[in-house]
Amino acid sequence: MLDDNDFALASAVDTSVVVLEELSLHPQPEVRHAVARNPNTPTEVLLKLGKEFPDAITANPIFNLLLLENPESHFVRLSLARSTTTSESAIAQLSKIEDEEILCAVAGNPKTPLHILERFVVEGPPLFFDYETADESALDGLFTAIAQNPNTSELLLLQLDESGISNIEMAIAENPNAP
Repeated sequence: MLDDNDFALASAVDTSVVVLEELSLHPQPEVRHAVARNPNTPTEVLLKLGKEFPDAITANPIFNLLLLENPESHFVRLSLARSTTTSESAIAQLSKIEDEEILCAVAGNPKTPLHILERFVVEGPPLFFDYETADESALDGLFTAIAQNPNTSELLLLQLDESGISNIEMAIAENPNAP
């Protein structure tokens, strides 16, 4: 059962940073979601909550200030890459950044267009390693995120299956588009 007091604390803009840090670990997702939307929550805590509540992070009033202050920060880019409210053009720009965590977030975002997912599989990610000779572990996270993405086509899932990366078979099998 949801503790109304914890939810109220997580939602209140005058809640201390220390309390918000504690509430970010709360067992109830509604409380953690309220912490993610609270403008008083520290960036480090928002970063930890970002994978679970990406849209709450970008809806947080403080996010717009962070975006204006430093649009190229890792936190801002990662939050945009994860959020389903990010525009297709912004996702396209993020898909060209040489950062594995951001690329995996783009690949896992259900709003990422299929042509970007296809580019990652066919051309490889824009990382500092040579795609043709890349270690399997370097591509594992990216290809798993693509395999889990509900936009991934049946054809692309088959290409992923033929890639030889063994760790993505379960993700492919769980995708609703899997043949």
